[in-house]
Amino acid sequence: MNKDFIVPIVINFCVDFLKERDVHTTYHPKKGVYILDGTTVAKIMRHNGVLRSHVDPNETAFFDQILRHAVNNSFIVESLRNKNIYKLEEYSKFGRFSIKVTNVRKPRKLLGTKPKVIEGVEYVPVGYD
Repeated sequence: MNKDFIVPIVINFCVDFLKERDVHTTYHPKKGVYILDGTTVAKIMRHNGVLRSHVDPNETAFFDQILRHAVNNSFIVESLRNKNIYKLEEYSKFGRFSIKVTNVRKPRKLLGTKPKVIEGVEYVPVGYD
């Protein structure tokens, strides 16, 4: 399977899991910011989110390759559930490769109707114009 298809699924699954965790932890330092590395992704994806489980080095290497592929190709991942967009950056801490996933929201559409231009009506200054 192509890595381009796997990256959005892995990122979305991990972010959805980490949203339910407490803020100000190693994996979720701020609201809308998530830190992922190969071991964390393996624990979330393969071991049903048990963060104390033992991870095989082959699993870590596989998920590290996926995360490196995402950062090297400058992926911007769209959420599968809602309209959030996630930006990926490299975030190496303590010499280990990890990525920083930042929540970037789409610009909202303006509500209301467009102003109508009425012919023959002059501008009237109001206040301190």
